[in-house]
Amino acid sequence: MCLPGVKYILGTQWVVESGEAGRWISEEEHMLNDPEVERKFNFNLAKTLARANRDKLFMGKIFYLTPSVQPSMQVLTNIITYSGGRVENRRRKTTDQMKEINSGGNVNYIIITCEEDIHLVTDVLR
Repeated sequence: MCLPGVKYILGTQWVVESGEAGRWISEEEHMLNDPEVERKFNFNLAKTLARANRDKLFMGKIFYLTPSVQPSMQVLTNIITYSGGRVENRRRKTTDQMKEINSGGNVNYIIITCEEDIHLVTDVLR
């Protein structure tokens, strides 16, 4: 949830070493480093954290979340809104409305669902 605002994502060793030192030690030397995950998902955590506009990642994007998504709807809503997006769950847009919103090569209306809720979005998958 706080990815748009955090400066560091730290490994557990930072907590251990801080405890041993009796104070919070420098975060910079304990940045989380997982090259395998970065390769798998094609990103660089250090570069991502260095970006100044992370709170605008989802600016202009509208999300519809189905009820059984994981993490929970509340957690995803927080992530989306903290990153500049909007969640509209009262009523899902029609497929025609989605096409209009997503026209021009931009994806601005995004549905996040899961296997348990797939029946709620079958019309979109056709």
